Amino acid sequence: MHRSAKTKALSALATAKGSLDTDALDELLTILCKVVSNVLKKPADDTVRSLRFGNKTVKNKIACRAGGVEFLLALGFVDVGSGEDRALVLPIGSPSTKDGKTKDSDDISSVKWAQRTLEDMLKDISSSSSTSSKSKPPQAAAPVSNVSGFDPFASNVLQRVLQLFIELST
Repeated sequence: MHRSAKTKALSALATAKGSLDTDALDELLTILCKVVSNVLKKPADDTVRSLRFGNKTVKNKIACRAGGVEFLLALGFVDVGSGEDRALVLPIGSPSTKDGKTKDSDDISSVKWAQRTLEDMLKDISSSSSTSSKSKPPQAAAPVSNVSGFDPFASNVLQRVLQLFIELST
Protein backbone atom coordinates (compact mmCIF):
# COMPACT_ATOMS: atom_id res chain seq x y z
CA MET A 1 0.00 0.00 0.00
CA HIS A 2 1.41 3.35 -0.99
CA ARG A 3 2.12 6.02 1.59
CA SER A 4 -0.54 8.38 0.21
CA ALA A 5 -3.18 5.62 0.32
CA LYS A 6 -2.38 4.89 3.97
CA THR A 7 -2.56 8.60 4.73
CA LYS A 8 -5.98 8.82 3.02
CA ALA A 9 -7.21 5.73 4.89
CA LEU A 10 -6.04 7.11 8.23
CA SER A 11 -7.62 10.46 7.40
CA ALA A 12 -10.94 8.75 6.64
CA LEU A 13 -10.78 6.92 9.99
CA ALA A 14 -9.94 10.17 11.78
CA THR A 15 -12.95 11.80 10.10
CA ALA A 16 -15.16 8.94 11.27
CA LYS A 17 -13.80 9.13 14.80
CA GLY A 18 -14.34 12.90 14.94
CA SER A 19 -17.82 12.82 13.42
CA LEU A 20 -19.52 9.78 14.90
CA ASP A 21 -20.62 8.89 18.40
CA THR A 22 -19.03 5.83 19.97
CA ASP A 23 -21.81 3.41 19.01
CA ALA A 24 -21.93 4.54 15.38
CA LEU A 25 -18.12 4.46 15.13
CA ASP A 26 -18.03 0.96 16.63
CA GLU A 27 -20.67 -0.21 14.16
CA LEU A 28 -18.81 1.33 11.20
CA LEU A 29 -15.45 -0.14 12.22
CA THR A 30 -17.03 -3.54 12.84
CA ILE A 31 -18.62 -3.68 9.38
CA LEU A 32 -15.44 -2.40 7.69
CA CYS A 33 -13.47 -5.06 9.56
CA LYS A 34 -15.93 -7.70 8.32
CA VAL A 35 -15.56 -6.45 4.74
CA VAL A 36 -11.75 -6.65 4.81
CA SER A 37 -11.85 -9.98 6.64
CA ASN A 38 -14.12 -11.44 3.95
CA VAL A 39 -11.76 -10.19 1.23
CA LEU A 40 -8.84 -11.86 2.99
CA LYS A 41 -10.75 -15.13 3.41
CA LYS A 42 -11.94 -15.25 -0.21
CA PRO A 43 -9.79 -12.90 -2.31
CA ALA A 44 -10.90 -14.46 -5.60
CA ASP A 45 -14.63 -14.20 -4.79
CA ASP A 46 -16.18 -11.28 -6.68
CA THR A 47 -19.13 -11.15 -4.28
CA VAL A 48 -16.98 -10.18 -1.26
CA ARG A 49 -15.06 -7.61 -3.32
CA SER A 50 -18.20 -5.83 -4.49
CA LEU A 51 -20.35 -3.68 -2.19
CA ARG A 52 -23.58 -2.48 -3.80
CA PHE A 53 -24.93 0.85 -2.53
CA GLY A 54 -28.42 -0.62 -2.87
CA ASN A 55 -27.54 -3.19 -0.20
CA LYS A 56 -29.19 -2.25 3.12
CA THR A 57 -26.02 -2.82 5.18
CA VAL A 58 -23.78 -0.84 2.82
CA LYS A 59 -26.34 1.96 2.60
CA ASN A 60 -27.12 2.23 6.33
CA LYS A 61 -23.80 1.29 7.95
CA ILE A 62 -21.08 2.47 5.55
CA ALA A 63 -22.30 4.94 2.93
CA CYS A 64 -24.21 7.19 5.33
CA ARG A 65 -21.35 7.40 7.84
CA ALA A 66 -18.50 9.88 7.59
CA GLY A 67 -15.26 8.22 6.51
CA GLY A 68 -16.72 4.82 5.55
CA VAL A 69 -16.68 5.09 1.77
CA GLU A 70 -13.51 7.20 1.84
CA PHE A 71 -11.70 4.48 3.80
CA LEU A 72 -12.67 1.80 1.28
CA LEU A 73 -11.66 4.03 -1.65
CA ALA A 74 -8.26 4.56 -0.02
CA LEU A 75 -7.84 0.78 0.20
CA GLY A 76 -8.28 0.49 -3.54
CA PHE A 77 -12.04 -0.01 -3.91
CA VAL A 78 -13.35 1.73 -7.01
CA ASP A 79 -16.72 3.52 -7.22
CA VAL A 80 -18.46 2.08 -10.31
CA GLY A 81 -21.89 2.39 -11.86
CA SER A 82 -24.68 4.76 -10.95
CA GLY A 83 -28.11 4.69 -9.40
CA GLU A 84 -29.23 1.20 -8.42
CA ASP A 85 -26.12 -0.30 -10.06
CA ARG A 86 -23.63 1.83 -8.09
CA ALA A 87 -21.08 -0.22 -6.16
CA LEU A 88 -17.65 -0.17 -4.59
CA VAL A 89 -15.50 -2.86 -6.19
CA LEU A 90 -12.03 -3.99 -5.15
CA PRO A 91 -10.18 -5.12 -8.26
CA ILE A 92 -7.54 -7.61 -7.14
CA GLY A 93 -5.01 -8.82 -9.65
CA SER A 94 -3.53 -12.28 -9.51
CA PRO A 95 -0.81 -12.72 -6.90
CA SER A 96 2.68 -12.31 -8.24
CA THR A 97 5.18 -15.11 -7.91
CA LYS A 98 8.89 -15.05 -7.33
CA ASP A 99 11.12 -18.10 -7.03
CA GLY A 100 8.05 -20.33 -7.28
CA LYS A 101 6.51 -18.86 -4.11
CA THR A 102 3.25 -16.96 -4.10
CA LYS A 103 3.49 -13.40 -2.87
CA ASP A 104 0.58 -11.18 -1.77
CA SER A 105 -0.44 -8.58 -4.29
CA ASP A 106 -0.31 -4.93 -3.20
CA ASP A 107 -4.10 -4.95 -2.85
CA ILE A 108 -4.11 -7.88 -0.43
CA SER A 109 -1.32 -6.38 1.67
CA SER A 110 -3.32 -3.14 1.94
CA VAL A 111 -6.36 -5.13 3.07
CA LYS A 112 -4.22 -6.89 5.70
CA TRP A 113 -2.95 -3.51 6.92
CA ALA A 114 -6.54 -2.24 7.05
CA GLN A 115 -7.66 -5.23 9.10
CA ARG A 116 -4.92 -4.66 11.69
CA THR A 117 -5.69 -0.94 11.87
CA LEU A 118 -9.44 -1.48 12.26
CA GLU A 119 -8.93 -4.15 14.92
CA ASP A 120 -6.67 -1.80 16.88
CA MET A 121 -9.29 0.95 16.72
CA LEU A 122 -12.04 -1.43 17.82
CA LYS A 123 -9.94 -2.50 20.82
CA ASP A 124 -9.38 1.14 21.72
CA ILE A 125 -13.10 1.90 21.50
CA SER A 126 -14.10 -1.09 23.60
CA SER A 127 -11.55 -0.24 26.28
CA SER A 128 -12.55 3.43 26.39
CA SER A 129 -16.30 2.73 26.32
CA SER A 130 -16.03 0.33 29.24
CA THR A 131 -14.60 3.15 31.36
CA SER A 132 -17.07 5.84 30.25
CA SER A 133 -20.83 6.06 30.46
CA LYS A 134 -22.67 5.30 27.22
CA SER A 135 -25.68 7.35 28.32
CA LYS A 136 -23.85 10.66 27.89
CA PRO A 137 -24.58 12.45 24.62
CA PRO A 138 -21.53 13.21 22.47
CA GLN A 139 -19.99 16.60 23.20
CA ALA A 140 -17.82 18.81 21.06
CA ALA A 141 -14.15 18.43 21.79
CA ALA A 142 -12.56 21.29 23.67
CA PRO A 143 -9.45 22.88 22.20
CA VAL A 144 -6.33 21.03 23.32
CA SER A 145 -4.88 24.13 24.98
CA ASN A 146 -7.89 24.37 27.31
CA VAL A 147 -7.84 20.75 28.46
CA SER A 148 -5.92 20.32 31.68
CA GLY A 149 -3.92 17.12 31.97
CA PHE A 150 -4.22 16.37 28.24
CA ASP A 151 -1.97 13.49 27.25
CA PRO A 152 -1.82 13.06 23.45
CA PHE A 153 -0.20 9.67 23.90
CA ALA A 154 -2.96 8.21 26.08
CA SER A 155 -4.92 6.94 23.11
CA ASN A 156 -3.98 3.62 21.53
CA VAL A 157 -5.32 4.90 18.23
CA LEU A 158 -3.01 7.89 18.25
CA GLN A 159 -0.08 5.64 19.14
CA ARG A 160 -0.98 3.38 16.19
CA VAL A 161 -1.29 6.37 13.85
CA LEU A 162 2.08 7.70 14.98
CA GLN A 163 3.62 4.26 14.56
CA LEU A 164 2.22 4.04 11.01
CA PHE A 165 3.56 7.48 10.10
CA ILE A 166 6.98 6.45 11.41
CA GLU A 167 6.80 3.29 9.29
CA LEU A 168 5.83 5.36 6.27
CA SER A 169 8.73 7.75 6.69
CA THR A 170 11.35 5.00 6.77
